[in-house]
Amino acid sequence: MKKIERIIAIGCILLGGCSDNSGTRGEAGNGATSQVNSEANIQAHRESEQSSQAVSAVSLIGPSTLSNDLVLAQLPSGPLTQSQLDQTIALRLYDLEWSKYELRRQTLAGLVERSMQTLPNAAQAPVEILIQPPIPPRVNLGEIDDQPEVGDASAPIVVSVFCNYQSSHCARMLSVYESLLALYPQQVKLAFFDLPLAFHREARVAAQAARCAHDLGDFWSYHKGLFAQYDQLSSQPYDRLAKQLEISESEFSECMASELYRDKVEGNLQLAGRLDLDKVPITLINGLYLGGPKTVDTLRFFVDMELERVAKLPSPTVKQANDLLSVAAEALEDTALPLRLEGVLLGDPEANSVATIFDVRADDSRRYRIGDEVLVNVTLARVSQNFVVINNQGKMERLRLSADSFSAVDNAQVEAGGSVTSDGTSVVMSADQDASASTERSIVEPGDVPAGLEYTYRGVVDAVGETPLSRAWIQEQLDHADQLRSHFAPTELEVEGVRVLRLDDVGANEFYQTLGLREKDVILRVNNEWVHEAQNNLFDHLESAPEVSIVLMRKGLPVHLKYAIN
Repeated sequence: MKKIERIIAIGCILLGGCSDNSGTRGEAGNGATSQVNSEANIQAHRESEQSSQAVSAVSLIGPSTLSNDLVLAQLPSGPLTQSQLDQTIALRLYDLEWSKYELRRQTLAGLVERSMQTLPNAAQAPVEILIQPPIPPRVNLGEIDDQPEVGDASAPIVVSVFCNYQSSHCARMLSVYESLLALYPQQVKLAFFDLPLAFHREARVAAQAARCAHDLGDFWSYHKGLFAQYDQLSSQPYDRLAKQLEISESEFSECMASELYRDKVEGNLQLAGRLDLDKVPITLINGLYLGGPKTVDTLRFFVDMELERVAKLPSPTVKQANDLLSVAAEALEDTALPLRLEGVLLGDPEANSVATIFDVRADDSRRYRIGDEVLVNVTLARVSQNFVVINNQGKMERLRLSADSFSAVDNAQVEAGGSVTSDGTSVVMSADQDASASTERSIVEPGDVPAGLEYTYRGVVDAVGETPLSRAWIQEQLDHADQLRSHFAPTELEVEGVRVLRLDDVGANEFYQTLGLREKDVILRVNNEWVHEAQNNLFDHLESAPEVSIVLMRKGLPVHLKYAIN
């Protein structure tokens, strides 16, 4: 009989659905005992629940489900409910909810697009996308001191990032975090936490190096420099980066040799373990958990939600936001960059706004969203009805709408054809606008390069991180410019009658090692200018420009490298 009772009890635990009178033989015939036990179980449940909430670092946001709570197990101390279980795996459950949201969003976009294609007047039937992402659980980090931070110290929104320097996903998220800081210069600050995973062997050492740089005065530049070389950390470029930032070599070496920040890094790792964070990147927006890589628009959604919650910045309508922007923009200078604003489309939310900008030097017109790079180190920051604001190397500048351009506040005001993109944003162009002008064109026409080498310069290959370079070091290296040039050799590939250049025999060369250039790299463009056997402007730009961007081919794939000259 006891064997049968044990089988029933196990069944109750697995199924979570047995009635009270199926627990023990004695309770079936004793209502008073059953009532006492039931009341005791309820009290134990309450105490267990309060205890769980007191020690838990993760809280669920949303309506309580305790009234319908399923009992999944009966323990001597009381019932174990589904809400208690979910509390312990809240982050993993949210990852599943996010995957379901992504699947629904992508499927919805396809259904909407197919539906719009069947309508005769699609441009005059605006689509309202109502799907919302799931609200994340909030993680309590507790009292944390001495974490490297970037941004306004008094910002109401703290974006806590758990990452490590050997993760390609973390490296590619760097530009997303930078865009977020640029969009919210006074509302957001970034706090960086180390999460060196076991299979990233250099991650602990790299984390200590970044903290040494932080202690010696230049964390953010060093941080970006490490990510620029995330796949080369086994060659230990730590001293080299410190030298380029003109950090005291002796102090940096002493900091590294003493492993001064080893305990801090291990403390971050233990904190992540207590919070059940076991992957990178992890982003917490005032504690709201967002696991895995996310777009800047996703982060903005939750930043805006938090700003509204703390009543620092109520969420405005598109018109209100642009009215405020119009007033603020009067104080901005008009940009002197060779750009012409040809059209704008205001979206709601503002992240869906689109600006069509013509690059005079490249003779090319393209559509950009907020956060997109328009030129090297120049990004689109805001879109208004009559102008846009661009972030030109940290300085906000205004670009006014040209006289022969178009502007639209929403789809209903535009008498033109439209289409719905995969994220549900309606893109509308004026009737006299040449649609082909806004298409993304390869920097090389397809007929000029062999199959497999075609690529689009903007959007397909983004720079990862930014390597700091010392102006004094560059000048010292360029004293031997002729020798450095000798490492360039023409390839068999011709573009417009000239051959492009490949690097040879650079494995032990300090100059090319510091730049992160490798054997057989084919250099295509420097600061948007072609490099070939008749023109090699790499050294000129390094000598005079504050920032340098190199686009190259490496093992058949495009690579984009960026440098900041100190």
